[in-house]
Amino acid sequence: MAVQPPNRSSGAVFRQLAPLATLGVELAAAVLLGGALGWWLDETFHTQPLWTVIGFVFGVATAIVQFIRTVRRLDQQHQRQQSQYSSAAQH
Repeated sequence: MAVQPPNRSSGAVFRQLAPLATLGVELAAAVLLGGALGWWLDETFHTQPLWTVIGFVFGVATAIVQFIRTVRRLDQQHQRQQSQYSSAAQH
């Protein structure tokens, strides 16, 4: 049985790149939503710039956590694919 190399068709490449393509939007949305929520709280309670700063910090922290989760998930997928390929190559 011949060992098949990893699938490099354009569809497979796009499926692998999709999480990375959306990552930028997710990170920006987390920061902007945190800031917007903070701004709204500041406008409501007249506490400028307290809640805006807290909102942006919270948004940045959320973005960092999301980035780390995405990178770990992609790394696990890559390691699974590599182990499947290497185990198939040994047989």
